[in-house]
Amino acid sequence: MAQLTKRILKESGFSLIELLVVISIITLLIGFLATGIQGVKRHATNLRQKANFHAIEVGLELFEKDYDDYPPSRVLPDATTTTEPVVCGAQHLAEALVGRDLRGFDPESNWYAPAEDETIYASKNKESDDEDVAASRARRWKLFIELKKMGAFVMHDLYDNYNKGVYSTEDPCVPDDFRAPVITDIFRQKKVKVSYKENPEWAGSPILYYKANSGSRLFKKVPEPSDELAGWIYNSQDNQGIIELGTVKDPEVKHYFSEEHTYTDGGQPRTGVHLFYKTITNPKVSYDKPFNAATFILISAGRDGIYGTSDDITNFDY
Repeated sequence: MAQLTKRILKESGFSLIELLVVISIITLLIGFLATGIQGVKRHATNLRQKANFHAIEVGLELFEKDYDDYPPSRVLPDATTTTEPVVCGAQHLAEALVGRDLRGFDPESNWYAPAEDETIYASKNKESDDEDVAASRARRWKLFIELKKMGAFVMHDLYDNYNKGVYSTEDPCVPDDFRAPVITDIFRQKKVKVSYKENPEWAGSPILYYKANSGSRLFKKVPEPSDELAGWIYNSQDNQGIIELGTVKDPEVKHYFSEEHTYTDGGQPRTGVHLFYKTITNPKVSYDKPFNAATFILISAGRDGIYGTSDDITNFDY
């Protein structure tokens, strides 16, 4: 057999070393091709998420046209003065665009789902009176966005470590499934089972929404601990409750925007709050000013599911 192999190599004009070199080159080319294909796939996925952001932007502009303002993003109630359940910016975004039950926004909403009157978002599933159902449906006459590749999930379905008493209610007439959902991005993190659907669905990370305080000029890339962020153009606390939960896939993996995340910048100690403000600072101006200073900011955690990393998708990096 060895003699036959040598004879074939000799007759073909290839030495064993030359054959190994050719095989090595082919292997390298296959590796480069596979890497290139993965890069193309990642780029295509990012473009799809940006297209979804464009759809959200259009929906928010339509909302602003109907109601003369963008949805709020502030945390309700003030988490620093109460132990009541809080609702944050990502949930306000979902309520505005698709409603709490995915059937449209109710203009009588006070944006705080745990304390809402049961006639708001009334439906047969909540055992409401027919009159309440008819009135609620009449107020909720359209959706501002089609979810398509995006999903909408309530927090305790999305996060395994989530306290089910938050953003939900013990009232049997108000199912938890329709309480203050969030819209998730298209980067699959885990399969989620929701009670009103037969099969589990892939879910991404919540899309963070921050509304600009267009009447303010207060903004710094590096805030001080004493700064009152609520008066700034953007308030990092608007979605801090979600950020502190860790990733959808693993609560032990912390987001870089978390207050617990620490790093150094120019030799100075920084936290995730600093990173958030640094990320949204517009580098094209000569003084500290955020992107989208008169409108809103959207942030997807990207493929790794971690807010504050280089693969985040936003609506200000087009």
